[in-house]
Amino acid sequence: MGQNKGIPSQNATATAHDIEPADDILRQAEPAWLLDVACCCPSRPAIRVVVPASGDRQRSAELLLCGHHYRRSEDGLARAGASVYDRTGSLISSGTRLS
Repeated sequence: MGQNKGIPSQNATATAHDIEPADDILRQAEPAWLLDVACCCPSRPAIRVVVPASGDRQRSAELLLCGHHYRRSEDGLARAGASVYDRTGSLISSGTRLS
């Protein structure tokens, strides 16, 4: 039986090269933010939204929204120039501010 990479044999001394970094393991599965609850309700998030800084807000803000609350907020997020990402991390909306 072959040795499983990332799990050294009991006789071997583990080195940094033998163990996969935790962030590499997360990239192989669903994005880590999907494990959280949405900002708006107890549902799991379906959408990650990044709202850019504005006159009222000095920093960008990240929101994790369920599908229902995203659909309800979609127009306002577009007007705010938010970038929207789906469950796979693919860009849905570019963050171009609508007039």
